[in-house]
Amino acid sequence: MNLKAVILNCTLKRSPEISNTRALIDKAVKLFQEKGVETEVIQVVDHNIPFGISSDEGDGDEWPEILKNRETSQRTSDSH
Repeated sequence: MNLKAVILNCTLKRSPEISNTRALIDKAVKLFQEKGVETEVIQVVDHNIPFGISSDEGDGDEWPEILKNRETSQRTSDSH
């Protein structure tokens, strides 16, 4: 079974600026990769994700697409 870790980086610094959060995530990514776990890091601040309590806050909200991609990825890996 192939494992994939999706890490949400919630730093306030935009890419490519390095944050302490990213430095810690990079260590986790390295450990996961050593164990054969595929990783994906999403830097939340680089996307238009408004504050709110729903999974879709309306026009321009990129969270629904990010979530959809993760769910599609999950179904694809489950079918193997």
